[in-house]
Amino acid sequence: MRLIYAFLAIAQVRLSKLDLARSDLLADQADEALRRGEERMRLAMSLAERAQLRA
Repeated sequence: MRLIYAFLAIAQVRLSKLDLARSDLLADQADEALRRGEERMRLAMSLAERAQLRA
């Protein structure tokens, strides 16, 4: 019975490592998307200012 629990524990550790790696990847992608969005917003505000638009 201990052997079965050991295999299950190992499987859970492997799955948790994959979940953590996926989480890190998604967080990195979200951070990059946020940076791009902020940069586009700055560009839009700059263009609106040049066009003398009011927000």
